[in-house]
Amino acid sequence: MLQRREAWFIGLFVLSVILLQIPNNYTNSFALMEELPTNQLSFSDVILLRYHNIQIDIISSDQVYVTEICGIENTFNYSITTIDYWLNHSCSNITVQDSEGVITANVLSETSSYYHFNFDLNQELQVNETTVFYISYNLDMMPLYVEDLQYYYFEYASTVNYYTLNQFMSIKLPENSYVRDEPGLTSIYPSNYTQNVVGKRLIISWSLPDLQPAINPIFIIRFDPPSLEPSDLPIWAFIAGPLLGISIGVASTYYLMRKKEDQSIKDMGVLFLNESQKILLKIVKESGGKIAQSELGRKADFTRAKTSRNLLLLEEQGLVRKETWGRNAIVYLTKAGEKVIE
Repeated sequence: MLQRREAWFIGLFVLSVILLQIPNNYTNSFALMEELPTNQLSFSDVILLRYHNIQIDIISSDQVYVTEICGIENTFNYSITTIDYWLNHSCSNITVQDSEGVITANVLSETSSYYHFNFDLNQELQVNETTVFYISYNLDMMPLYVEDLQYYYFEYASTVNYYTLNQFMSIKLPENSYVRDEPGLTSIYPSNYTQNVVGKRLIISWSLPDLQPAINPIFIIRFDPPSLEPSDLPIWAFIAGPLLGISIGVASTYYLMRKKEDQSIKDMGVLFLNESQKILLKIVKESGGKIAQSELGRKADFTRAKTSRNLLLLEEQGLVRKETWGRNAIVYLTKAGEKVIE
């Protein structure tokens, strides 16, 4: 009988210790999973990635640099201080920063095929608030030179960490390099791309909407080595050719470019701006296009931190500009800002 009573007390003590160890709320450091993203994700509704801009700069066959710009929103019912992030490739010299400055990245795991790290935000992200952070790194995966066909093959797999409203991808080829043009060969994938020439460099761009976590789109480009051979064309051809192309192209594309620019700005207001930012833009417009920052925060009924954070995002997107006057700042609505809220 005594042994049974002692066993009962011991069991009760162990159960009490276990119950005391159970947390009574969620942690504010969120990770979707411990390993690489899979189709079975947890906390996928915690963070909304409003836009994800990936810029790849291929300087040469052994120099590839990447910059990622992420606009995130906290859709959870607790504040967030830590972000988990995966890169679906090997990389080095990672730098993370937000509007407040550089952030220390803590490596959680690293292999030849992925890089998993997290970082603490400089400012706690409250419920329904947004922020922007920037990640830059050297890509260790270099373009593969196909010797027998004499072209470069470059493949990039983008890691979708969180549900993403819009992902923008651009790959800048080396100077004097152009897409491989060969019958029966898919030189650019996916096929819904656009091309743009800046100086001596060709830029291939994509835009992908509504990406689910763990869906990792792949981008492929085949391009020729830089052309350095002298041309047999007379020197006047180098002058007349570009002038003729400019004369024909400018007149036919100016109107379309302006029209697309206006529509893109309006779309940006629909896609990227949260309700707080729309409220601030509306108040500035109703105030004649300019207003003191302190007065703007008072009319919006926002805290100073919330007003400043949202104004910074609007300023980065060219929708407002600020000028310092004494101890206060004056917020001006730009032409782009006017078009967004028309």
